[in-house]
This record gives sequence, structure tokens and C-alpha cells, in this order.
Amino acid sequence: MDLTFFILLGLLLASSILGYQYFKLGRFLSSIPKAKIRSAPQGYAEFTGKAQPNIGIPMYAPGTSTKCVWYEAEYLEPVGSEYKNVTKRSTASFLLDDGTGVCRIDPFLIKIETRSSINNLIRKFFPRSGLLSVRWIAVGEEVHAYGQFETLYSDYASQKKDMVREKVTRLKKDRSMLMDYDTNQDGAIDSAEWGDALDDINTTVDKHILDDQKKRRDSPQIHALREPENKSYPFLVSTRNEMALIKRYRYYAIGFVIIFVIALIGIINPHFITDFTASGFEFL
Repeated sequence: MDLTFFILLGLLLASSILGYQYFKLGRFLSSIPKAKIRSAPQGYAEFTGKAQPNIGIPMYAPGTSTKCVWYEAEYLEPVGSEYKNVTKRSTASFLLDDGTGVCRIDPFLIKIETRSSINNLIRKFFPRSGLLSVRWIAVGEEVHAYGQFETLYSDYASQKKDMVREKVTRLKKDRSMLMDYDTNQDGAIDSAEWGDALDDINTTVDKHILDDQKKRRDSPQIHALREPENKSYPFLVSTRNEMALIKRYRYYAIGFVIIFVIALIGIINPHFITDFTASGFEFL
């Protein structure tokens, strides 16, 4: 058995798995009924509404004058004699407003698909430091969101527990942020330094909850979209309309089916790939 066989076998397995996953995802999204925030039951749901900043102050997408609630920017930065791609993604929560209520979305774990983007092709082909590409969700842009819908009441203890856990998880994953507490500069976080970090987190969460409760005297509920308990369900925000999103996943599934068929034929008939490639070059 030569290398070509194992490559085709890998393509066969990968395309079958990915094709099935995209087909299943497209079919799953098409079966979810849209819900309204005001009357939505607790659990997995889909919402459509306008994106709004959570604290009333929008951000600006890097390299643009566009007000946004979320962005992801890719930069090219010099490292020695070479250049390295660095991705910076906003982590501030934003709101989805469907006219009947608002739902908070935390972008830390969610997958975000957006059409708004800028690509600097010149820097890709002629490397120099600076912004390569950026995509964003603009203020007021229509978004479709899928996730675990929860209504959070002003239960201080449970709300604090969730927020502290989320911030601790984020801190553990962000080494640069964690190293801010390395007061003795030994490159590690000891128990005392970790205690300082937890104190800061608790103080921040306490202030946030108290400020939030003052604002919500006439509205004792907060709606939030969180990561689904069933990890096979998508946790997704998209600026594409529902049908465009479903069609996109179906096209992905069809593409992987085509790869599957070509790989299968190549395994059954080892000369197929050689003949197919040769005929292609002859055509060109």
C-alpha cells in the first residue's frame, strides 16, 4: 500500500464524518421554531433580533469607523525576522433585542459567523505589520442566535456563583491576564497570588450585580443565552439569515459528499486519480 491509499482513506473518513455533521446541523437548525424572548420557555431556542451594546457604549471595529457590539481582528506582527498572525477578539457581552425583550449574549464560548469583514490582501502577499482582516457585528444589525435560554432572577447567590465561575474559567485560559497577579515575578501563581485574583473577581462581580440590580428595579429578570447543556447542539450567532445559514451548511455537506465519492472511487480504482489528474492537465 502506497501513500496515496492512506491519503484517500483519510479523506474518505474525514469527509464522511464532516459531511454527516453539516447535513445534521442544517437539518437541526431548520427544525427549531423561532421564539420570542418575552414568552420563550427555558431551554434550547432560536432568536432573531437587533444587536445592541450591553452597557450602551458601542465599540468600533478596528480599522473602521463602524460602531459594533463584537469584533474579531487579525494582525500581522513582527517576531524577529518573520511575521506572526495574532487574533484579537472582543469579549464584552452584548444584547439581542427582538422587540419583546432583550437577551444577553456572552461571546466568550459562542461561535460567531458574520459577513461584515475587511481583508488586506496586500499585507498577506507582501508582509508588513498591521491589520490583516476584521469582521464584526454592527450595532443594530440583525442577528440569529441559537443557545440555551435562561431567565436569571435577582437571586444574588446563584447569580454570583455563575459569574465567578465564568470569570475564573476565563482567567485560567488567559495566561497574560493571569500573570498580572504574579507579584513576585517568578513565572508561576502561588496560593497567595491566586487568592488575590479571587478577591478581585469577587469584588468585580459584587459591584456588577449591585449596579445591575439598581438598574433593574422595574425589571427583576435578566434573560441570557448560554452554552447548551447538550454539547451536540450549536451555540451560534450569525448575521446571515436563517435560510442562507442552512443552505451554507447543506452546501458544505454536498461538498464533503463529493470528496467522499472521489476518495471511494480512488480506493476502488487506484488508476482513477492518475487518469483524472492527467485528463485535467490535458484539458488545461
